Amino acid sequence: MEKDRLLKLVEAYQEHFKQYNRPDYNETEVRNDFVNPFFEILGWDVQNKKN
Repeated sequence: MEKDRLLKLVEAYQEHFKQYNRPDYNETEVRNDFVNPFFEILGWDVQNKKN
């Protein structure tokens, strides 16, 4: 269920906040860890799997 995936994403962020708040945690990592999964939960084809 998508709600469960979203909750897991939020929990991961909360659990590892110190790591994600480091200056060397870059934009690419944010996108891979949170932005893309969030949009996938919303139903977007972020990786263009369907062409």
